[in-house]
Amino acid sequence: MARRRLVVADIHGQIGIFRHIADYIRSCTARDKKIEIGFVGDYADRGEPGEWQGRHYADIGSRLVYEELFRLKGYFEEKKISYFFLRGNHERDLAGWFDNGRTTAKYTKDLENTAQGLRAEPSIVPEVLKFIEATALYHVDEKEKLLFVHGGVDPKKENILDSDPTYFLWARDHFYGSTRRYPYRVIFGHTKMTVPMVKEDRIGIDGGAYENGWLNLLSLDGSRAEILSFNAEGDMITRYKE
Repeated sequence: MARRRLVVADIHGQIGIFRHIADYIRSCTARDKKIEIGFVGDYADRGEPGEWQGRHYADIGSRLVYEELFRLKGYFEEKKISYFFLRGNHERDLAGWFDNGRTTAKYTKDLENTAQGLRAEPSIVPEVLKFIEATALYHVDEKEKLLFVHGGVDPKKENILDSDPTYFLWARDHFYGSTRRYPYRVIFGHTKMTVPMVKEDRIGIDGGAYENGWLNLLSLDGSRAEILSFNAEGDMITRYKE
């Protein structure tokens, strides 16, 4: 029997929306602990501005998202709920920022803002770096032929699991636009799509929450996919349903 999965798209520090999704996840798993929960990466960066300890930050949302993720992780482990956290390109760049100050040039200002919020007293930087280190580049279910990644895979590789890590983190149209029929149904984020891409062998779930205020959640039950979308007011709409 196929396992139901809930998979969260790129959060990017949108704590106002993510709190509603976290509550939805807790509600679903309280009724069914066999659900597997997944996250495809890009948890921080470009987050919501706000106050912390009496000081304004350009991005405090990323800090609050990480804190909520830590609470969820503890909840999953306490309740013995299966879960996975994948690494996105923004996790790679954030870890690089704290390691040596180097990152992808176009993200420099965003990462400065994220780092300031994470460093606010009390600093959660060590906990965040430990979390990032533990994230995976992909998650695979061989029985159901499902592959979860942040960016995508190399369509030229005979075994797509042998793709260079840069593909798992960064792949875009050369992956999802390929005419190749993939041996797994590949679920990915990273690329903002106004209308989710849902095909027999690939599902793109990133809707660009930091720009449009809606964060997507994929509900996958066997071959049946449903994409729900939440906003900061707690409204939920269905973007796609098979």
